[in-house]
Amino acid sequence: MRWISTRSCSPKWKKDYREGKKVLRASKADPEKRSLKRQVKQLEAKVQARREVRALEKKLAALEVEHDLLKKAIRFNIERRRRSSSS
Repeated sequence: MRWISTRSCSPKWKKDYREGKKVLRASKADPEKRSLKRQVKQLEAKVQARREVRALEKKLAALEVEHDLLKKAIRFNIERRRRSSSS
């Protein structure tokens, strides 16, 4: 990054920079660094996607257990009704 003289910067630009709206950019002369950053970003996206998949798989497993329990409860109630109506 290069040094920017504070005299040449307008107050609005300095304020935007402090608030994170403006960012000093690295020189475009380093394609290897840009390539590595791009790769890191892609890997982070894959990791995030994998986390989401794991969370969804966990949710699915819980829902399958709940579904099985509900089916058993329904069968139990049907059997109980049959027994009570036949007596």
